[in-house]
Amino acid sequence: MYKIKLYSTMIGTLAIFIGLSTLAIIMLSDYLGWGLYMGITLAVLFNLIQWILAPKIIESMYKVKPLPRDDAPYIHEVVEKLSKKMGIKKPEVMIADIDVPNAFAYGGVFGKKKVAVTRGLLNTLDKNEVEAVVGHEMGHVAHRDVSIMMFLSVLPSVFYLISRMALYQLYFTGGGRDRDSSPLIFVAIGILSLVFYFILNLILLGFSRLREYYADYEAATRIEQGAEKLMHALAKIAAYTEQKYKKKETITSSSFKALLIADPDTYRVDSRALYYKEDKLVEDILKRRLTLMDRLFELFSTHPNMVKRLRRLKQLAEATAT
Repeated sequence: MYKIKLYSTMIGTLAIFIGLSTLAIIMLSDYLGWGLYMGITLAVLFNLIQWILAPKIIESMYKVKPLPRDDAPYIHEVVEKLSKKMGIKKPEVMIADIDVPNAFAYGGVFGKKKVAVTRGLLNTLDKNEVEAVVGHEMGHVAHRDVSIMMFLSVLPSVFYLISRMALYQLYFTGGGRDRDSSPLIFVAIGILSLVFYFILNLILLGFSRLREYYADYEAATRIEQGAEKLMHALAKIAAYTEQKYKKKETITSSSFKALLIADPDTYRVDSRALYYKEDKLVEDILKRRLTLMDRLFELFSTHPNMVKRLRRLKQLAEATAT
């Protein structure tokens, strides 16, 4: 039932996103000249190029390379086992040579999908916890949601471009295509486009959080005691990353942080630097009271609030145990 509800919510969010953006484009395009269509074409092409080049950019940014089987055979075994369970081709197993514990799934439009773990993850988590993290990333691969996210990100940028073009046209032509055009129309188009840009980004961030819950569900149900293992893994990732923040050691990249299993920018809110055993660490985070600031901050995050995320995993753990 939980999976059906989650899947339906994701489909509904996509429908709202696509429907609203289509309606807005139809409405706004009627008021601008041919430059709009040229601009939209350029925006789409720019994002398509970024989509194609993204894997190389990610690998360069995070120092990613193939993970030899002899270095971590258990990870390759987990990926192979889950690939069979999910009915997908085995993604390539990669390692990012960075100290912060994290993991991500990525891949090109036509190229092979890849699952990467950081060296910090292997040094911080035990094998059971790494298995759960890999299961989460395999969920992203199975859902193809990384490609969907990158494709959807084109639409907000289109509205930002429309806003810029409307205001530029007002500035350079003094009002539009003919003398009867009111400058106020272009001001209104510019403001409305920015409003649509903001709303679509919020919806996109909401979809990003939903896909994290969905990937958590895959790890919880495809792996034995997956929910408990992932709870421990996420709690340790949050705590250890908090320590890295205090030392000014981060890997945050606003362009690609949606790929990570957890958003590094939220750890300062999600966790206090804890040194407890895993069960105590999870328990401490679960007891945290969600403030209004936590809920507002989550609206602008690519990932769910860690407290809410662990609570859902706890519910899944209890449901699978009965």
